[in-house]
Amino acid sequence: MTRRRDVLSGSAILSISTIAGCIDSISEDNQGNGDNQNNAANPSNTRSEDQTPTNTEPEEESTTEANNVEDKENILEKYKTGIRTQNDGTAYLNDAIDDGSNGDHVGTENMAEKARSKYNQAQDYFSDAVDLTYEIENQEAREICEEAEEGAQLYYQAAGFLRRSARRAQDREFDRAQNLWDISEERSNEAERIGVEGSSTLELVLGLD
Repeated sequence: MTRRRDVLSGSAILSISTIAGCIDSISEDNQGNGDNQNNAANPSNTRSEDQTPTNTEPEEESTTEANNVEDKENILEKYKTGIRTQNDGTAYLNDAIDDGSNGDHVGTENMAEKARSKYNQAQDYFSDAVDLTYEIENQEAREICEEAEEGAQLYYQAAGFLRRSARRAQDREFDRAQNLWDISEERSNEAERIGVEGSSTLELVLGLD
């Protein structure tokens, strides 16, 4: 899966303004000095530019933190949904294997297709979780979700090869069917080797426990 990250670049433009003035007469200059004296005597008449600005940083930090927690919760929810969906796929895959072992090749094809669909959905959930880990910059959580996605992809392939095996068996191409069955088993074993972390582990990594 290709990750696309946008790189933001900015440029600063420095502008310089000059203010020119002239003195028309000594009387106007004296009048200006008088104004300055009045302002000195009455500081309330002078508007200060050094007034303390409204501090919005705490509010911004609070908003960022809230968004961060929301992203973490979304990651965990998608991961949990991915696991449930994958388990549904595995149940169908086991039914397909049982049907094939009993010579019901039509049943194998149907159950393998259902398993394949569930594994595809599981991949999508895990992939969405991976994408969100970039938002919170949590590499450990990302690795957990990526491994889960890889496992779901292998199960998806296993179900696909099993479905093809069933079709060849229906056409009485048994040598080819056996070969595809063996490849399906290899993919399934590889997925089991990778495994999938429990949602409680991800929850701990995300700091949501």
